Amino acid sequence: MNRSPCQMFRNIHFLSLMLVLSIIFMIQGCTYQAWYEGLREQQRQECHKYISDDVVQRCLENIENGIKRNEELKKTASGEKLALAEEKITFLKSKKEEISAL
Repeated sequence: MNRSPCQMFRNIHFLSLMLVLSIIFMIQGCTYQAWYEGLREQQRQECHKYISDDVVQRCLENIENGIKRNEELKKTASGEKLALAEEKITFLKSKKEEISAL
């Protein structure tokens, strides 16, 4: 199977584009994670500015509770997306069967 130089160039161009996009998304994810960790550390440092140990402890607990709540929200959102995807797959399978029956 002979490919023309134009087709080969398009394939190389497409693969290069996909590689660049993958790297961009990977860097963006790393940047977001670093930003999030930096924000959490800044909040912890703010807590240690209080004089009373009780207030410092409550402040740190509030941060940890916020982190846990955020993780729970992520899991819930992921579960909802998964359920929606499974629903779409079921719908598409039923449509495929209907079309095959014709």
